[in-house]
Amino acid sequence: MANKLKTFFNPARYLLLIVLPVILFLSSYKTIVERDKVWYAGGYDPEYAYLFNSLNIATFRLVGHFDHPGTPMQVYGATVLWGKWIIDQKSDSLTEDVLSNPEEYLRALNIATACLSSLAVFLAGLFLLLRTSNTWYALLLQATPFISGFILYNAFSRVTQEATLMAASLFLAAVLVDWFFNQKHKDELSFAKMFGIISGFGLASKILFAPLLVIPFLILSDLKSRKRFLIFTIGSFIVFTIPIIILYPNMAWWIIKLLIFSGQYGSGEVGLLDTLSYPQHLKWILLANTRLAVVFAIVFVFLLLKVIYFKSLKKTYLNKSAKVIAAIFIAILTGYLMIAKQPKESYLLPYEMLTGAAVILMLNEILNLKVIQPYRSIILPVIVVLITFLNINAGLSSKKSIYSSDKNSLWQTSWLAMTNAPGKNVLIFAHPASSPPAALFFGNAYSHWRYSEKIKLLSPNTFIFSLSELNIINWDRTPVNPLNIFGPEIDRILYQGSHETRAEAEDFFEAHGLTIQQIPYYEDEKQLILVVNQKKNTSVNTKKQLIFSSAENTSSYDFQNFPDKGFKSSGKTSPEISHSGHQSIFTNSETPYAFTTEDLTLKPGDELSASVYALGNQNSLKIVVSESASTKVLATSDSILKYKVGWNKHNVNYKNTSDSTINVFVYCLNHSTQEGWFDDFAIETSILIHEQQ
Repeated sequence: MANKLKTFFNPARYLLLIVLPVILFLSSYKTIVERDKVWYAGGYDPEYAYLFNSLNIATFRLVGHFDHPGTPMQVYGATVLWGKWIIDQKSDSLTEDVLSNPEEYLRALNIATACLSSLAVFLAGLFLLLRTSNTWYALLLQATPFISGFILYNAFSRVTQEATLMAASLFLAAVLVDWFFNQKHKDELSFAKMFGIISGFGLASKILFAPLLVIPFLILSDLKSRKRFLIFTIGSFIVFTIPIIILYPNMAWWIIKLLIFSGQYGSGEVGLLDTLSYPQHLKWILLANTRLAVVFAIVFVFLLLKVIYFKSLKKTYLNKSAKVIAAIFIAILTGYLMIAKQPKESYLLPYEMLTGAAVILMLNEILNLKVIQPYRSIILPVIVVLITFLNINAGLSSKKSIYSSDKNSLWQTSWLAMTNAPGKNVLIFAHPASSPPAALFFGNAYSHWRYSEKIKLLSPNTFIFSLSELNIINWDRTPVNPLNIFGPEIDRILYQGSHETRAEAEDFFEAHGLTIQQIPYYEDEKQLILVVNQKKNTSVNTKKQLIFSSAENTSSYDFQNFPDKGFKSSGKTSPEISHSGHQSIFTNSETPYAFTTEDLTLKPGDELSASVYALGNQNSLKIVVSESASTKVLATSDSILKYKVGWNKHNVNYKNTSDSTINVFVYCLNHSTQEGWFDDFAIETSILIHEQQ
């Protein structure tokens, strides 16, 4: 008791326990900022599902995503959505605001997740400190999340069920260590209750927590305690899944399918395992996280030595620490065997979170050896600091390898090129792929299509090309005939998808009697945009191509100036002001030029149209078309007599009406002494093609 009182009134120990949670929060916040948009690189799974189902709970609708089940995180997400909307309302209703600004709300949810998970780590360490009076063991427990980059990424930087799963697993480990140091027979029922509450919460977070139920069941000493543990587990699960209680039959059937079908996620033939692939999957998952595998192997060796030692003493039972460590070993082994059926490295999370408790108990056993005990006060801090430092470094490096922001500018620019293209267009986005519509479609699908009509109103003339169905579909999955898309207000279809989807898209449109321009309208190394037109009996046609820059021509947070494809130079970038993305091109009397293109060859009859968004003195900000040979000005954008405050769109059109081919280049110019900014610059060239009828 004296040690616990001394710990309670020692503020230095509390400050020490803040260090790792602060590192976790700051590194997670850095990841959130670097990732920027959730939809980049198709990273919207499962965050958009959690966004939409948090919105369901926030607006008292039945959720559509209950497989994990993940309910605690959805309830937390609903609270965050309401809080953000109350503080910063941009629309009349929460639903409209979330659907209009999904990435803004996801940024808030992801930061809130970092706060929640970091707080859980602090509280788990604090709990262990108060219960054991051992700061070093508390620190060792707090360092557990660094064992995997996937834990740091999924549980701290993304709104997913992994956050609450991590918290439940960590608190189970903390109570497990507490049980070892403080359990007495009279306290057995209290521990059974704590284990049950945590386990119910863990199962409500994700059913991958199930193997951890083995631990309390093995270490509790009598049937009465085990019964209490099971009762509180069931009761806790029900409490934490109240929003989906009427969906229990659906959830049960999904779990049964996982068990009775041999394929991944309840697919394949009836059978417990695919005997051909399971051994390879098991080998892969055992090696997926080498640090977990090393701890697992050390635990095995430790138990083996314990058994040999106790047999030499002719004892038929293991001591208390060996019993707990054996339970941890069985739980991790069960986890390995379970997820090998559908292997994924991130699924190791609950078993990775047990390693801190295992290391604490083994370390405690070793430090209690008579030859080591006199040096315990020196050895323990050194070992904990060394393990923590190495674990932090390895964990952060591993997390960095999971995601990359190097290509963020490509996703952003391709999306903006699609939406800023001149003309009256219908936009069709491939799914699955990387675009805001694909992300919205995914989230709506996991919400049982509850927001189809609202999304349709917010995204007019926008459809999805389903790669699984090879068909154009509306937001509610109803098929759309592409021939019915065209009308007086529509010039053409623009299709965006990855290069790998091009063949399927072309076959689909051609099968419906439409023509696809063979040269992509716009493309980069990740995605392309195709032009789809109606067939016309004419001898004259045009080839249209887009040159576009959103000033995001490097990594979003590396503001160097490298011209985009088709540009000689972009100008001086400005990270402080932008129309979209993170930067624009800054101009003044010293640096008046922005977005200077390479030479464009225009034959007689060829046309170009250019547009740009400008901020500043609108009548001094121009788009200029010049002849390359003489730099003669051929056309400029018109002055804007009535313009709104802020960014305004400028346009210029030019047609080569001469009888000879000319080379031109286009640029933006600030011809005043005042400052001006340009962003989202687009040029569409229309090149005449003469064909045989």
